[in-house]
Amino acid sequence: MKAHNRLCCMLAAVLTLLAALPCLPASAADTPVRGDVSGDGVTDIDDVYLLRDYLLAKPADVTAEADLDGSGSISAADLTLLKRMLLPQKQERAVLMIYLVGADLESELYEASNDIYELQQAEYGSDLTVVVQTGGTAQWHTAGMTDYGNDMLIFDSTGTRLRRSATDAHAMDGGFLQAFIADTAEEFPADHYGLILWGHGMGPLYGLCYDPLFRSRLTLPALRDALTGAGVHFDWVGFDTCLMANAETAYALRGCADYMIASEESVSGYGWHYTDFVTEWSKNPGMDTAALAGLIMEDIIAVNKENDLSATVSCFDLSCADEMMTALYGFMDDVYDSYLADGIGTVQQARASAADFGEGQYDITDLDSLLAAFPGDGADAVRAVMQRMITDNLCWMTENACGMSLWFFRNHPEDYKTVLTSALEPIGIRQTYLAQLTEMAQAACEAQQTAA
Repeated sequence: MKAHNRLCCMLAAVLTLLAALPCLPASAADTPVRGDVSGDGVTDIDDVYLLRDYLLAKPADVTAEADLDGSGSISAADLTLLKRMLLPQKQERAVLMIYLVGADLESELYEASNDIYELQQAEYGSDLTVVVQTGGTAQWHTAGMTDYGNDMLIFDSTGTRLRRSATDAHAMDGGFLQAFIADTAEEFPADHYGLILWGHGMGPLYGLCYDPLFRSRLTLPALRDALTGAGVHFDWVGFDTCLMANAETAYALRGCADYMIASEESVSGYGWHYTDFVTEWSKNPGMDTAALAGLIMEDIIAVNKENDLSATVSCFDLSCADEMMTALYGFMDDVYDSYLADGIGTVQQARASAADFGEGQYDITDLDSLLAAFPGDGADAVRAVMQRMITDNLCWMTENACGMSLWFFRNHPEDYKTVLTSALEPIGIRQTYLAQLTEMAQAACEAQQTAA
């Protein structure tokens, strides 16, 4: 009984003390915590996973505190900032992987060797490693490299090392690319990974990294399979190739990387310039990815400008890729309705007014130019996503390059017969979209035959 009385007295005293304390204003008690994506009052690693899921369009509710850069929208840049908030004292490491298929660009033009030389001239700290997987050419102009074979070059603070690959493989073999990525990540664990695909680029239907030794190329499905199979999430993926800054390629890379850097148009022989951005990244391996992309893009424009050659390059926030493809489905519904109402001639006439890249060989058009040719609500919806997805776009002596391209038949509507579905359906593009393009392209082929 005495113990009970003492407990009651103590409880009464505590309640009296709490009642005497001043009440906190509701605004102070509910002050949001920067980076608290979940809204549980703290910022921790769970917020990183939640924001990542949200950007990958998985079911996830996030708070306004996910907008760390104050841009008014939530993007991959916010995820990068959140990671840096939680690891402020950690010495970060970075690895750049380059999948280099030399082809005739090396055997006839020395272009791959020029870029290898640029990598050799970069300054490397202890926290950046560049690993280059080579192949796909009959003759190399860099000493020690194997003609008709595959080699690996490693650049870091200790110098340059050359390894002979155990197997001769070709670019079409996505398994070879997958093994390169997985093995490199295992040997060189890092906090940040970048990937560059180097070689010929032929747009979303015909792919990239053409290998003349095996007469093969890397298709978008093979590229996506390699990246997902390797199990490495890249901060960014770049294309030192022609014609790959298209919505379809971005869609293929969704979930595999935060950003993508590529060109809408054909790329000059100078392509990317490696020395300066590698040096700067080496100084700060934890550099904000968008800032690093800006350095890469500025170097590309500068070297082409210096040599009086045209260039265009853009950067995409891949967290918008799903939304972009959904908007394109709606846009294509509008184009298809126009075809049903007015015939294929109306569609062909509108398409002819849109800009073409790659000298019209692959029917790749500037997306903004295409939207202008088919105005309407569907076009407006695509344009709204583009404004968020294209984080940067630089051009020199290149007209009508908004930053993003799309395949839409013009000179070669017959491509629907061979590569349209096989190139795009495996990366998840909706069958209805492909069926609409197929039907209209078939009608365009028939119209061409009638006119002939």
